[in-house]
Amino acid sequence: MGGVTAAGRVRRTPMLSSANARDPSRAAGRALLAALGLFWSGLLLLGAFALIILYALMTQPKPKDQLQKRGRKSDFRPEYILIAKACARFGAIEDEIANELNIGPATLDRWKQKYPEFRCALKAGKEASDDRVERSLYQLAIGWNGQPPNTTAAIFWLKNRRPDRWRDVQQVQSDVGVYLISDHPLTEQEWIEQRASANAKRIDATPVRQSEESSTDTET
Repeated sequence: MGGVTAAGRVRRTPMLSSANARDPSRAAGRALLAALGLFWSGLLLLGAFALIILYALMTQPKPKDQLQKRGRKSDFRPEYILIAKACARFGAIEDEIANELNIGPATLDRWKQKYPEFRCALKAGKEASDDRVERSLYQLAIGWNGQPPNTTAAIFWLKNRRPDRWRDVQQVQSDVGVYLISDHPLTEQEWIEQRASANAKRIDATPVRQSEESSTDTET
């Protein structure tokens, strides 16, 4: 088919091919692909937005009352009081008690501050152990169960119980003192001999000084 132009020429109208006849289905396919592309683009944008919100929530600082404390949680149990007291009674130091309880020294110190009954049990156990050692030292010093007295234990006892009389440097008066001076550590026997000699000299010099003071008062 064709038409007549103004110049009298015949204009032919091209015939529709089979490919052009299928243009509606192609248009529908293109529309479907475009819709799928928009759907997946929107889905990706929605996922990215969700990740941004999740990251913001995870990095947001928590209130102080909801902060999780770091370090090992305190697993204190009441039976630890008896265990610690028994260990202390048998002379265990605090590091050994901490090992027995399978904790560190810092945790043991924290328990002593946080649990008064635990602290009192440790103190009572230590005092009982010290009392037992004190009794043993006293018995050793005076002799016990047929054993002869131990001079070293006796000296140690007296130097700690009566330091004003049995210390190595003894100040008898404000201007008179007894000093044991040596260039090497004294043995037990040397210490006894030198102390006895120093006391004897001091006793011998006391009457002379008293007589001098008496003569000075008489002349006055």
